[in-house]
Amino acid sequence: MRYSILLFAFVSVISVQVQAQRDTSRPMSIEITSNYKPVLRNLSKINFSGSLLQQDTNRMVSPYQIPAQHVYYAYQATTLKPLALLADTSFDLGVKNFIKAGFGNYSTPYLRAGVSLGNDPNLLTNVYADYISSKGNIKNQDYALMNIKGVASYFSKGHEWYASAGFSSRTYHLYGYDHDLFDFSKSDVKQKYNEFDIRGGVKNTQPNKLGVEYDPRIGINLFSLADGMSETNFVLDAPAEKKIGETFSVKAGFNVDYTRYTTKGNVLDTQFNNTIASLRLSGKYYKQNLMITGGASPVWDNSKLYWLPNIYFEARFADNLLMLQGGWVGRIEKNTMRNLSAINPYISPLNERFNEREIEFYGGVKATLGSHFNFGGKVSWITYYNYAMFLNDTIASIKAFTVGNETKMNNLRIHGNVSYLFQENLELTGAFTLNGYTNRNIYSRAWNTTPLEIRASARYQVLKRLLVKGDFYSFASTKILDAEKGERTGKGGTDLSIGAEYKINNQFAAWLDVNNVFGKKYERWPMYPVYGLNLLGGIIVHF
Repeated sequence: MRYSILLFAFVSVISVQVQAQRDTSRPMSIEITSNYKPVLRNLSKINFSGSLLQQDTNRMVSPYQIPAQHVYYAYQATTLKPLALLADTSFDLGVKNFIKAGFGNYSTPYLRAGVSLGNDPNLLTNVYADYISSKGNIKNQDYALMNIKGVASYFSKGHEWYASAGFSSRTYHLYGYDHDLFDFSKSDVKQKYNEFDIRGGVKNTQPNKLGVEYDPRIGINLFSLADGMSETNFVLDAPAEKKIGETFSVKAGFNVDYTRYTTKGNVLDTQFNNTIASLRLSGKYYKQNLMITGGASPVWDNSKLYWLPNIYFEARFADNLLMLQGGWVGRIEKNTMRNLSAINPYISPLNERFNEREIEFYGGVKATLGSHFNFGGKVSWITYYNYAMFLNDTIASIKAFTVGNETKMNNLRIHGNVSYLFQENLELTGAFTLNGYTNRNIYSRAWNTTPLEIRASARYQVLKRLLVKGDFYSFASTKILDAEKGERTGKGGTDLSIGAEYKINNQFAAWLDVNNVFGKKYERWPMYPVYGLNLLGGIIVHF
């Protein structure tokens, strides 16, 4: 009993000593052992790096598209009608459909309309029509113009399918005879041109797998002069372009232009076919401020082969404020009745087939001063082959113009233009063209061509609702072959037209044009004076 008490007392003392030696400054902890370890899963979204993207220092060079070049006769800009052609000064009111109507002196009704059809976003269809006619104070000094045209484009995946169809009628009268000696009825001197034109094609709107852009198209044109002449024209054109890398492209194209010409009821009826076929091959290099195009086109003019050059360049300097250009290019134009009557409507039917070729060397400059002023100049040396020259008929009583063939002629042409643009409120433009015809093979003079032409125009938005405009045109005297006086120098001409348009509201506007302000009855084509002062005004309705 005594030994048990002693053993209990010894254990108690040992236990108290152990507790006295324990470090009570550290908290007690419990360790748990487990096989499970939590792991964070990778995020499925992209984690963007905090560093900046590397800057792209490559400069994107856009291809410089050169528009298709066609022949424009030196005197084409002077195709003045008895009543000055009216420029459309309509406001863009943001609507698709409109009617512009008016009336003026010389018994002049005027109508122009445009309508957009359908609501399909992939199909665009528009119809346009216009009509104007006048009666002059000289017997048979009447004319009428009428045009109707419809255009449509359908956008499929990667392509645009387009087509157009139109009909036009132009009625003139050969009033350039001596009215003291002759008295012709209107039917005797009537010159009525009718034209039906239909065209269509397809072009890719997105690059294909080969990187080729193409635009094949076809056209049929039926042109006639009352019952005395008819032309059937068929045109097939298939251009294509392939880009190679970022700075080079290759262009190729094939063109066939066929015309069947027939006259009847004339002293000497004429029939012939007129066919031009050509291949267009060229390469283009463009990088930063330089563009160079080089190539050549073999052309078969009714089985005769010619090579036309197609070499030109454009170089830009001073942050695109200055551009130099130059080239050696060739063009060919068919002398069809349709093309020639658009220049001079008072011509007799053709009696021979020939087409005009041009070879041009040129150099020029374009520049920008400030943010509003632009100017340019160009000097050209042009050689014409088979140049269509309008000749006064010195034998017939009805003085229509005959078309002569100048087999070769040179022209030193100097052209300059200036423009000033201030936002959308003010636009001023001016241009002059100087022609020096030399080295003719057939004719002693460049008959009825203009050595100098000057043009200017102004558009000014005076108020938010009021627009005013003005157009100026002047040409120098030309050489004329007169039946009575022989060779003589014709007088030049000056024409000033002014106009205004006032926007009444979003649907209605009023307009007024005053043509030939000076009242000068000048003669662009000898024996065919234009109208004097004429006024034309009316309203515009948008719906």
